[in-house]
Amino acid sequence: MDADFRQVDANSFEARAFVGGNERTVCGIWLGGTFGANGIYFSSAGLGHGNSYNEAMSVSDDGYSLLLKPLGLAHFVQAPDTLLTMEGAAEYFWSLFVERLR
Repeated sequence: MDADFRQVDANSFEARAFVGGNERTVCGIWLGGTFGANGIYFSSAGLGHGNSYNEAMSVSDDGYSLLLKPLGLAHFVQAPDTLLTMEGAAEYFWSLFVERLR
């Protein structure tokens, strides 16, 4: 497996994974958006124009710590009140990226 990572600017990047020379998965991740909401957005179609996404996370808290709350679009089984640490959010986005490699 080969990988390609392209940082577009300070707020967005695109990643692609290749198997046997063929692109198998791509994603775009960016901060903020054209939707008027702050958050972290994930698109399984790459960055494009930043006008569509498969998942989004907003900042929330549990009364003690700042955490990230997935919108739950990618996996409808995810409870809407799930709060993730930064590491948990990274693992969640990673699982969405590698899902098509399985």
